[in-house]
Amino acid sequence: MSNTEIVSLSDREAVIKVKNSVVLKKYRDIMKKTGLKLDLKEYWELFNEAGKEMVDDFGFDMTSHIEEDDTTTIVKLKK
Repeated sequence: MSNTEIVSLSDREAVIKVKNSVVLKKYRDIMKKTGLKLDLKEYWELFNEAGKEMVDDFGFDMTSHIEEDDTTTIVKLKK
């Protein structure tokens, strides 16, 4: 958890940044070992669809993107 930081926080929105994400490193390693020719950013978008549905059930919107080994997730409370 030491690599996780709340960048911005308000009463309706949180921006969470994870630096040197272990999850991303593991995905890259698996893709390399299996020889899969996948774009990690595209895979990350698909992976987050399940998370988006889950937080939607709790009344939130979520977006997430990656840059190198960092992830940024924005969670907003719906109006």
